[in-house]
Amino acid sequence: MTNSSKVDTRRNKNFIINNSTALKEYALGNKKNLGTGIIVINLLLIENDILQEKHLDYQPLPSNGDRRSSLKQPIAYIPLTNFWFKIIRLKIKKNMI
Repeated sequence: MTNSSKVDTRRNKNFIINNSTALKEYALGNKKNLGTGIIVINLLLIENDILQEKHLDYQPLPSNGDRRSSLKQPIAYIPLTNFWFKIIRLKIKKNMI
């Protein structure tokens, strides 16, 4: 029986390798507009290991006051000044220990 974390790590690594050029362009474009940040990838919303243009489209959330709204994009850029950047950074540090 295989360790599921190893399978997930392999898929994550393959996804990054297969899409390194598109992810780099996406990061640099967002860095110009939003400043330094990180890219968060939700592989559950991507069918295969190849990025498509629709995955990189940024659509801001509607400002209709609906608190149930959430970001449903498979690829998201989170700038350094965003609250979620701090939360994700703490989570990454915790996992590295």
